[in-house]
Amino acid sequence: MSSTVLWGAFKDLAVVVNNALHKRHPGAQQDLELALQKHKADFTSLLKNPVKNASHRKQVSAAATTPVLLPGRLNAISLPQHFVDEAVLLSDLLDLNEFSCVDLLIAGEQQQPRYPGWSRGLVAVILYHDGRRVFLQCLDALVQARQGRNWQVGVSEELSALATHFTDNLIKDGLVGKILDLLNEVDERKILERLEEHRGVGGDVHRRQLSAIIEEQRCLLSDILFSISCQTALSKNDTILLLNYLRGCDCSSSSSGTLDAVTLEVLMSLLYAIGVEHADVEGEAVIGSAVWMASNPVVSDKTFLPEVNRNILTMNDWKEDGLCDVVLLAWSVLLQTLALVPGTAGAVEELTDPGEIFKQAVQHGDALLFLRTAVVKASEFTESEFYVRRIHLLLTGVLTRMPQKVNELRSSSDEVARIQLAHQQEGLEPPPVLHFDFNDLMMLIAAFYEQEKLGLAAEFWRLHENTTGPMESSRSNQPLQMQPQHRHVMLQKFLRVAGDIVTPPMYVPYVEMLTALANTPTNSQCCFALLRTSGPAWRVSLEHIFSSIRQYFVSLKHDSNAGAAHGAEARPSSHRPNITEEELSGLVSVLKLIEQLAGMDESIRLAMYENQHWMPVGTFFGLLSCPVPPALKAQLLKTLSAFARTPSIAATLWMSMESAQVLQTLQATGSTFSNVDGRASSGIEVELEEIEAREEAYPETRAFLEFLLVLAENSPIPETLGAGYRTRGIGPYLQFVRDSVFLNFDMRSYRRPMEKWEVCCASLAFLRRLLADHQPSASHFAAATTAGPSHRHGIESAVPPGHTILLHMLNESPLLSKVLNVIFDCAVELGEVTGVAAVPSYLAPVEQAGLLALQMLEDALSKQEMFNQLLREASSTQAGSNVLVTPLDQLLLSVNSRTSQPDYFLHIAKFLSMPHCRPNLALVAVKILGWAVQSPSVHDKLVAILSSSDADARTILLGFVERLESDESEIYSGGVEQDPTTPGEVRSMIRTHILHMLLLALPCHSPNLAHFLLGYELLRPVSQTKLQDAGVGGSPRTCLHSILSLLECRSAAPTSSLAGLPLTCTASPRLAALCYRLLYELCAAPATSLVTLRYLRSSHDFLGRQLLLTPPAELLQTASDSQQLDEEQRQLHLDLMEQQTWLLRIAALELRLTAQQQQYSHTQCLVSLLFSSSSSTSEQFSTPSSSSTQAAAATSSESTRDHRLLRVLDCIDFRHEEIEPLPLPLRQFNNPALAEEDVESARALIAEHNMCKRRLAGRLAFFDAWRQVVEVVLIACPMEMLPASLRLALIFDLLQDLLLKVLSQEISQELVSAILPVVLTLMAQLRQSFAASRNTSQSSTASNSVDTFTASGLGLPAGPLHSVLVSVCEAISCCSSAQRRHRAYLYGALLYYLQLCADAASHDSASGANAPSAQERAFGLSQPSISTVLTSNNLETLASYGDAVMGIVCKDACEGHHVGRMLALALLDAVIGVDWHHHWLQFLVRQGYLRHLIDSLLQEDAVLQTALNPNPEPLRGLYIYESKMALLTRIAQSPNGAQALLQLGLIGKLSECRFLDIRPDTSSSNGYHHHQTDYEDSMMDDSQFVPTVLERYRQLILPTLKLVVSILTSVGRQNQDVANQVSHFVSSHIQVFSAILEDQPRLLTLSTLHELMLTTAVISHVSFNPASSTDTTVPVKVQRQHMQLKRMMLGLLPRYCQPQAWPKLVKAVSEGDVGMEQPNSTGLSSLVQSSAGDVPGSGSTSSAGGNTTVPVNEQATIWLQQICANTLTYCRHYISSTSTIKRSPLENAIFEADISEKALREVRPQFSTDIQHATPAPPLAALVRQVRLSCEAAHQMAEEQKVYQTRLKNAHLLTADECYELSDTVDWSKLSNLQRQQAVRQWLTHLIQHRGQQVDLLLYIIETSLFILWRHLEYYFLHVKIVPDSGRDVLAAQPMAKKMRALNESVREQSMSNFGQADQSAPSSNLDMANAGISRARSDQFKVDAVVALSDGFLKKLVDLEISLAKGVGSSKEFIQVFVRRTKRLLKLHQGPAATS
Repeated sequence: MSSTVLWGAFKDLAVVVNNALHKRHPGAQQDLELALQKHKADFTSLLKNPVKNASHRKQVSAAATTPVLLPGRLNAISLPQHFVDEAVLLSDLLDLNEFSCVDLLIAGEQQQPRYPGWSRGLVAVILYHDGRRVFLQCLDALVQARQGRNWQVGVSEELSALATHFTDNLIKDGLVGKILDLLNEVDERKILERLEEHRGVGGDVHRRQLSAIIEEQRCLLSDILFSISCQTALSKNDTILLLNYLRGCDCSSSSSGTLDAVTLEVLMSLLYAIGVEHADVEGEAVIGSAVWMASNPVVSDKTFLPEVNRNILTMNDWKEDGLCDVVLLAWSVLLQTLALVPGTAGAVEELTDPGEIFKQAVQHGDALLFLRTAVVKASEFTESEFYVRRIHLLLTGVLTRMPQKVNELRSSSDEVARIQLAHQQEGLEPPPVLHFDFNDLMMLIAAFYEQEKLGLAAEFWRLHENTTGPMESSRSNQPLQMQPQHRHVMLQKFLRVAGDIVTPPMYVPYVEMLTALANTPTNSQCCFALLRTSGPAWRVSLEHIFSSIRQYFVSLKHDSNAGAAHGAEARPSSHRPNITEEELSGLVSVLKLIEQLAGMDESIRLAMYENQHWMPVGTFFGLLSCPVPPALKAQLLKTLSAFARTPSIAATLWMSMESAQVLQTLQATGSTFSNVDGRASSGIEVELEEIEAREEAYPETRAFLEFLLVLAENSPIPETLGAGYRTRGIGPYLQFVRDSVFLNFDMRSYRRPMEKWEVCCASLAFLRRLLADHQPSASHFAAATTAGPSHRHGIESAVPPGHTILLHMLNESPLLSKVLNVIFDCAVELGEVTGVAAVPSYLAPVEQAGLLALQMLEDALSKQEMFNQLLREASSTQAGSNVLVTPLDQLLLSVNSRTSQPDYFLHIAKFLSMPHCRPNLALVAVKILGWAVQSPSVHDKLVAILSSSDADARTILLGFVERLESDESEIYSGGVEQDPTTPGEVRSMIRTHILHMLLLALPCHSPNLAHFLLGYELLRPVSQTKLQDAGVGGSPRTCLHSILSLLECRSAAPTSSLAGLPLTCTASPRLAALCYRLLYELCAAPATSLVTLRYLRSSHDFLGRQLLLTPPAELLQTASDSQQLDEEQRQLHLDLMEQQTWLLRIAALELRLTAQQQQYSHTQCLVSLLFSSSSSTSEQFSTPSSSSTQAAAATSSESTRDHRLLRVLDCIDFRHEEIEPLPLPLRQFNNPALAEEDVESARALIAEHNMCKRRLAGRLAFFDAWRQVVEVVLIACPMEMLPASLRLALIFDLLQDLLLKVLSQEISQELVSAILPVVLTLMAQLRQSFAASRNTSQSSTASNSVDTFTASGLGLPAGPLHSVLVSVCEAISCCSSAQRRHRAYLYGALLYYLQLCADAASHDSASGANAPSAQERAFGLSQPSISTVLTSNNLETLASYGDAVMGIVCKDACEGHHVGRMLALALLDAVIGVDWHHHWLQFLVRQGYLRHLIDSLLQEDAVLQTALNPNPEPLRGLYIYESKMALLTRIAQSPNGAQALLQLGLIGKLSECRFLDIRPDTSSSNGYHHHQTDYEDSMMDDSQFVPTVLERYRQLILPTLKLVVSILTSVGRQNQDVANQVSHFVSSHIQVFSAILEDQPRLLTLSTLHELMLTTAVISHVSFNPASSTDTTVPVKVQRQHMQLKRMMLGLLPRYCQPQAWPKLVKAVSEGDVGMEQPNSTGLSSLVQSSAGDVPGSGSTSSAGGNTTVPVNEQATIWLQQICANTLTYCRHYISSTSTIKRSPLENAIFEADISEKALREVRPQFSTDIQHATPAPPLAALVRQVRLSCEAAHQMAEEQKVYQTRLKNAHLLTADECYELSDTVDWSKLSNLQRQQAVRQWLTHLIQHRGQQVDLLLYIIETSLFILWRHLEYYFLHVKIVPDSGRDVLAAQPMAKKMRALNESVREQSMSNFGQADQSAPSSNLDMANAGISRARSDQFKVDAVVALSDGFLKKLVDLEISLAKGVGSSKEFIQVFVRRTKRLLKLHQGPAATS
């Protein structure tokens, strides 16, 4: 046996016993058997301490230096010296083994947080005695579970047999004797004295708690003894032991004269041991039967009766004679009973006559008096049903078994009464000792049945009831057995005989006996029938009673009138004329009888009230107005209260009370409320002040308050009360109760101290009732302002009393002060009572007063918000302007006059720290605190108040903890909160309200009340809290520890479907849901998130243990048939679902946080739990320290269809619940019964509707939590957490499962709305997972299999992938026209699916996968790629739905919500991109959808113009326009689509759009905010959401330019019709194009380059015909426009066509785009081959496979090269026009004839801010330099590309430092290995692609430049005009600047003039130069320079470059070689003189 048995093992034993016997868990019997075997020695020895051991003491003493190994521990421990000394001292103090003391001290140190302020030694003492108490509780539970004769506890027969067998052995071993010995040993006084000698007792709290535990041990011992005696007949020896113990009991120490609990229970044990009456009434073994004879030791043991009889009769040294008399009485009844049994009659005859024993006990002793005063009056007596039943059997046994002795008692009492009467008639004093034994018997019966609530008194009235049942025949065979019918006859006879001739001394006892016996409605009806019968022999009848009362009233009225006739002042007094004390007692007793009868049955009330002869109400009110004693008036008022319980009677009692002026409400004149001096002249107020106050007793006041309360509860206050002569309403009564009674109750003297609190309770109950029933209304404020004396009519509006009380409660009024003082006094008095299980009975009024005062505060707090709102409304109408209120929660912050501190909240909170008080006090206190935390101004001070003192803070914290940890199960309430009826329900509701309060307080400013109760830091920032387990580092036990203990995963039952769940989840499911919610709020709050999750992770592994149980089996079982469950099961299902909802949300937060903090081992463990089978063992994932490899292996080994996330999804019932619609009122409401039935039916249906809504909301919340977990796992967690193949398969499973649910016909549409966003997310993750798998693949191998995509890295079967597409299309086709939102999500999912297929295709093309070899192509053996087959299948699937899906998508693209339109347009874009057969395009054209889209451009022109306003309307039109243009661009990328667009007039529509002309002016600073208002500036500064005007314009112009470029690219520039349309488009928007070309912003950005690039692309593709400048058919305006565009395009050459200038431009762009959003490269695939991989870096992440955000420098470089290429293309087209038109060749020359080395060195890029001041035309040397630099750049880019390709092959070997060399914008060290590899691969792939793009562009630039160079060489060598040297050499003689000034003069003039005006005077410099020519010397020099510039080495480099790199689109492998040949031939044939020489 472990030495920790004294506490720890006993606690474990208690858990086992509790689970088996109390909670009755299936399968707990085996645990109980093992525990009983383990503790068999403990039960046998029964609280014998482990003896001291010298060896143990020596080991403990040396433990400071030598570790000691304690029993039950695995490792030896060292102990500090002070700990050793304390253990030795404790061993001597408790006479206990040393090892046990060490264990106790260790446990005490661990439990110190539960006992704040105590040392571990004091806690160890408490634990020692607490362990003994727990052990006795276990023994008590086992004894109660025995198979016995009185009760069954409801356990199984096996458990009961086990308990019986085990305890039988204990009883045989002398258990009864050991218990009695312990009752003598366990003496509180002796134990405390011993402990005090060694300082083992702490303060008063420790003493009281220790005393309570010791007293509870005694009570448990006696309870065990009583249970044994009740269930099993005690043996002779045990019975004698009981007698001996009772003989030594001394009851004189009791102040109340009653027996203490232990003595009372031992007495009851003895009475059961010597009683057999229970078998006659209820037992199965009938008296006299063979079974009874064999099972009862009284009969079976022949020595029992003689031995016990001898001991009873010979014991004369009893310390308490009353106990002896009671035992004699019970023994006489037993002997008399056995004398009637044939088998025992002989044995009884040998004993003493039972009659003599009875006479000795009753007539010579005081058995009856002792039973009444010491037994029945004991506070513990009525708490036990079996006490009551045993005394009932004893009393009825006396009346039925010994009727002769009862008659003798009657005769004796009659004789004594005659003697007393004779002495009184002669005027003599009666003898001092007169025994009224019969009176004592009746008074005992009255006292007993007055308290019993079991209905046992019905046996006195059951006269004609026959005994029926299966035992009737067996009982009839025993003539000596007294049948129950005869028993009832005897009892009824006793009542009649007792009332035959009632002498005066017997009158009051008899009436009181009748009153007590009429304690049920049935009994009261029988009693009423008995008393209603009248006859000459009956002195006690209702007729006699009412006639006597009426006569008394008439005499009093006559005396009062006579006194008034003689001028006597009618003043109330205590004088009682014409009535004696005996008569007064009799009158009060009969009034009590009437009260009892009227209060029990409504029919009796109505019969007495409607009896015209009795007229009770009028007579009673008449007596109240007469000078009768206060006690009589009090009883009259109580009797009237009984009548007031009927509403119809109560309504008349209001008027009768007002008429009788019980409380004087007006003067004799009836005009005012009070006298001239302000005081009432008569009534109860005068009697209160003058009579009751003088006598210091207030029965009348208390009765009047009770009467008012009953009236208020049963009848509404009559509106006409007091009408006509005073203000209507109960104002005077309220004023009396408030001012005269309540406000002064503590200022009066009281003879009985507790009466003060009774008066307080009565007044508070009435005030609280009025306040609780009050509902604030605006009319009340109007009534309050108009109330007052009305001299004209005398009738005013009545102010509701609740309004008045609420007004006083919301002000610093005396009423509020008194209520707060009551709360304070109650908290102080009740706080002094500690260490007891319940408040003593004498403090019950104090407890009730505190409860009522708290309830008044709660009611006022709940109503103040509505009251204040109505007050504000009334103040605006001047109706309530004179009313001022202050919120009650702020008033509670006022200073307490008793303590001078603002501590009202502190004392309210202390009620939670009083477990001995009624739980209702704590419940109301929590509600008040819940209201307080909702006020920010109050809540900020609340924590400071509660934590002002460390002791108070610990006490309050401990109180909250204990309340949360109370073990109470919830009671199903139909989904709504109901008032609790039992203490257990109250305690359960306290826990719920505490959690609600914490949830309300948590969002408040920190530190808040939630932080205080949950253990967070208050003096430092909450985020710096270090949460610890209770006791670690002095940490107290907090509510957080309690919540975690409630949610601790324990085995509910091994065979239960809920096995493993925390017990709270099933016993209190709503509470558990709140616990999970609170934990989620803590984990989600920024201040507490990190702290809480760290604590849950490190100390408890909370999520790991909880997720092992997810989902509960109950949820899975009830999900499929949830609609067939009953209401309670549905509620449990809903609560379990809510619990799982918050748990999953916590898991999502934890996964997100651990992933961010790179705690990958814990993340891996949680992910493995989520994706493992729910049947996995807990050992696999028990701790977060498990390696990720093992977890991943465990995950991958599970079936993907059985993982937890899918099983969690199976817990949701997605079906729609059909509910019967609310019926219309079809029945006639004139029939109350039918109307009530209709109302009840409607209520039931409404409740069902509400419950259905709650279930739907619960399912939605649960699904949303599941969604969060899925999204976090797939998005936030690193991808290596799951293997790629498993990840893809899991996503596929989820997709298929969700889509199948969407397609179900029974699914709820609300759940469809929740599912489809998840489908969209999963499709996005499927695409990203595919891209990640593709990027991480080491090599791409070709595969020809169509079933799988393993080769391309997809790892998914084609069949399921195809099924996803089918499901999505099916869902689209099934959506109704009203479900546009659903279709929008499906469009997005389908769009991701198509992009996934496009990614596969791009990957195949990029990697060369599936590319057929030359031999395969030659022999036709090549197979299509996987992406090709997949795309074909997709198109076939879409085509299989015919025109249905196409029509739906096209219709949504043309109309509907803007988001749906955008997604539909994007879907059309994606589908048309892969539709090789153009089916969708043909459908668009055929059905007119394409024409509609084109026509809508003009229709939306005005909307798009408004989008360019400084303060635009919602920009949805802009975004729809972008989507529409993207679709049109996609269509234009195919020749057929471009032709369709041209045929439908797209270019013409664009030409008519005016929004393109509204280009903002960019000449202001930075060119961005010229038209922006201050409001827009501030908005942009705050959110950067609304684009600037210029950005919005570019969102319009750029898609348009892209579209035009796509059309031109598709149809080719040879199509003259297209050229003309585009030319017209440009001419229509010439100002825009000119502005773009002229735009030279100070801040160069990517947007500027993008715009310029597209503009130059359009112009270069059109290449306006130069003939238009001279053609007379072309308008002059158009000619000037063409000339202007030509000059602007040529003006771009010096700026953007110099490669040496590009780095500087790129740097300028990078600086200009700092902090600005980077544009996307979407839609530029025809111009720039954009990348298709993620680019790691700042702001560069996007979905894999899609368009990525390109870094600024990369994009700027490409766009600069593209601008250069476009400009050179324009020049190429321009100079190539010679072949088509006949013009002077000089006009086609663009570059100057200067190619010398000097010109090459002088070539510099020109950066002008104004095109009008352009630099001179560049020389040909600039073109040569561009070719050289481009050649070098191409070589460099090619080399870098090769390096990057090599690194890509070895990406898995790159280190972090090498990664930093690639990009320093990424923190590579924070990435995992897999993430780093993915990022590196994406980055390298991006670099490789961009280098390839730059190489292609540079090659194109080189080729174009060489072509232009060749044409200029040909011109200058062959066609230029040679002028004489003396002639005018235009290009050589003039300075360069001057020549170009002449060239650009016309440009300046044209740009300054209107394009529409024809200015014929404008000079043409080109024409002038054409007429000039060059000199011979210049020509010869040019030829010489050309040979030098175009050397053989340079030309060879060009040829080598072409051979190695010329593989781009649009390049020819022989172009450079042709150029080289022609150039060499030209140079050779036309060499100049210098060169020749």
